[in-house]
Parts: sequence; structure tokens; C-alpha cells
Amino acid sequence: MKFKRLLVAYLVIIISFMMPVNGMTATYAAKPSVNAKSYVVMDASSADILYKKNANKKIYPASTAKIMTAMVAIDSLDLDKKVTYTTKMTKAVASPDIAKLNIPVGTKYTVREYLYMMLMVSDASSASALAIATSGSFEAFSKKMNAKAKKLGMTATTFDNPVGLDKGNGYNKIKTTARDFAIMSRKAMSYQTIRTIAKTKTHKVPKSNKKPSISIVNTNLFYSSYNYDKNNYQVIGLKTGSTKAAGFTMVVVGRDYSNHEVICAYFGANSNYNRYTGIKKLMNYTFKQHKAGKITLHKDFWDSRYGTCSTAIRLYADKGILKCNSNGRFYPNEDVTSAQFTSYLKDIAGADITFSNADVTLGEFLKAYNNHYNSDRTLAELLSAKILPSDMVLNDDVNITKGQAVYIAANLKKVEDAAPIVSSDAISNVSADAVSKASLDDREYIKEATSSDALELNEEIENVGIE
Repeated sequence: MKFKRLLVAYLVIIISFMMPVNGMTATYAAKPSVNAKSYVVMDASSADILYKKNANKKIYPASTAKIMTAMVAIDSLDLDKKVTYTTKMTKAVASPDIAKLNIPVGTKYTVREYLYMMLMVSDASSASALAIATSGSFEAFSKKMNAKAKKLGMTATTFDNPVGLDKGNGYNKIKTTARDFAIMSRKAMSYQTIRTIAKTKTHKVPKSNKKPSISIVNTNLFYSSYNYDKNNYQVIGLKTGSTKAAGFTMVVVGRDYSNHEVICAYFGANSNYNRYTGIKKLMNYTFKQHKAGKITLHKDFWDSRYGTCSTAIRLYADKGILKCNSNGRFYPNEDVTSAQFTSYLKDIAGADITFSNADVTLGEFLKAYNNHYNSDRTLAELLSAKILPSDMVLNDDVNITKGQAVYIAANLKKVEDAAPIVSSDAISNVSADAVSKASLDDREYIKEATSSDALELNEEIENVGIE
């Protein structure tokens, strides 16, 4: 009896050491196990891959391919242009059941409305309309999709149609990876139009010449029936998909209340329930890990994500110098005000340069710069010193944008730190190495595929409908 009491006391002591004290966690939460052939969870700001499973495994994307269709259409067409739905567009869609909205031949919608119908309810007829209006055929449009994929560094992706149809409908060349689609979705969410549509829960398509107005509901069930950790983040996009060969696929974008954004590209779930459950587990886990200090997420202005000055803007947003606001915009192409530019120069470069006018032209910056540094440099010399962006037009009357202003402040800091500028011939005193280091590298970091095993095809998943 005495032995049993001693054993119980011993176990109580051991358990007490294992339990958290005053809110402290005893151990890190394990990455959740989910039903998926492959996935990538990416920090949208930095493009860092946080978590992954078979990230470079070849898969079918199903209707998530329409994200690329949207980007190519927006790149090519005026959003307010009216496009007539034709017999050719109908015939290009292989299966009637994926033309969900039954658009009659002869109906006219704007490009914008076709985008709403395609991205929100995955309407294949709208994808067909956009592709043929852009390029005349699926084949020609697919070439544009592939060219954009190549430009984005999607090294394992091939498109052969704008709908997301695969071998079940005679399209055998469409392939991608979770890594590639995370990269693609990061780019897509820098488009104002896609971003707006992706977070729209319901939309009223206006009356057309052949069809009355209709109300459509987003297929993203995180907006309706699937709960997630809304105290930590909000789902703001992006696109669902499913075919028999692809299984249930989805790209989800979540943003927390401090402007950290996460992309989850998720492929090959064997049921709709497992798709949503798996994504929810990964997204909840990611934001909780960040909140607990276990992983780093970077702050982000989505509208400067792929801009010329994106590296500098991201760096100083992360440092808190460029304040992120609730809508996550920076407006990098807006003209910078003198107050904003003065602030950037002081906070980033430590330079007390001020301007006399409300807006700042290149000529006025040069005058203020020379006055501050007791210099008589020309604009060409500032360009040679890597202080001005390389694509800047050297004209005194050109207004400087917010993005350019951040770039100038960041490069000025780098050059000044390497060798302080005090006169017009200071460029000769700056080593070639220092000048080289002064130029910010604006190329996006893209991890390369490293395993040949990652290129195997996914197994088919039976009894899955087309979405």
C-alpha cells in the first residue's frame, strides 16, 4: 500500500514538470497531418516556403488554372470591353456541365463580368470567352499562359487550356506543382481586380442583352460554411478546383491583422471535406506559430509586391519605417509628396533633405541633394552612382513616385555608408565593390526544384466531380 502511494506521488511530480506553467507552452505544436498529395504554405511577402509536402511533385491543377487565365486576360484586355459570347466559345468547352451559368450565344458581357463569373463560380464558358477574345483559340491563349508561367519562374508548369481541364477531357499537357502555383498565386494577388473578386462572397451580374441579371455565390466555402481561426486571420481568396484526375484542389490566401499574408496551394485531397479541413489546419497552424514567435512572417504591401522597388519597400515595411495600413496598399506609382519623401530620406538614409514644393520633381531632388551634400552632381552622375533607379527618365520635370523615393532613399543610405559623398567627383572615391553593393537586387527569390523524384505524376483519385 505504501509502495502504491509512493508511485502515485512520483507520477504526480513527473506530470507537473510536463505541464505548461502560467501560459508557457511545454513544447512546439507539431505540423498537422493532412489529406493532400502535395501542398505549399508560403509567406506572400518574402516568397519563403514555410511548410510543404511534395512541393515539386507534378499534379493536375483543375480549375485553379483559371487564376492564370485571369492574369493573362487582364494583361491583354480592357476590363470594360464588351465581349460577345459565340458558338466557337461554346464548342471549345469540352463538357456542358462545367459551363455552369448557361450563357446563351450572342450574350454580351464586359471582361470584368466574365472574370467575376469565372473566378467566383468557376464558370468554364467565361474562361472560354476570355481566352478566345484574347487570342482566338485555346491553343494560342495557352501559349500566353505558358509564357507568363516561364516569366514567373514556374519551371515545372505547362498549360494547354484556360479552363483547367485535364486528361479526363482530352487535355494531356496541363501539369504543375504546388510550388509553382504558390508562386503564381502570389503574383495574382498583386492584381487589384483579382484581389477584389477573390474576396467577394456574392455578386450580382448585371442584365445583358440575352440574359437577366443573376446573383452568384463564391465557391470558396471559407466564406460561408467552413469555420476557421478568424481571431488570428481572414481568408481573402483565392480559387477552388476539382476533377477526377486532380482530386480536390484549392489555393487559399489568408491575411492577419498586422498585414502578414500567407498562401496555401493545396492539391489532391480525396474529398471536399478533407480539402477544407486540411487547409484550415495548415493555415491556423501557420498563423499561430507566427504569433507564438516560432516562425517569421514579413509585412507586405501587396500592390508593390512585384514592382521595381519591391525589395526596398518590403525591407522598410518589415522594419516599421513604412507603415502598413489596413488595406495593405502602398500606391508605389503615385507621386510622392515632399513630406513623404523628406520622411523616407530621414528615416531610411538619415539625410535631412527638405523640399520647397508639395510634389517633388527630379530636378528639385537634384537641387536639394546637392545643397545637402555640398555637391554639384548631375542627374547622370546620380544614375551612375546607383542612387537613382536605372529605368528613371533623366528629366528635371519628371515627378518622383513613392516607389522611386523609397528606392532613392535606400540606395543613398547604401552609398553613403560605403563612402560619404561630399563633392561632384566623389564617385571616383567610391570603390567599384561599394557601388555594386549600392544597387538593390529586385529579383524575386525562387527556390529551384532539387529532386527528380518530385516530378512523378500524382495518382488518380476516383469519383470526383468537375468543379
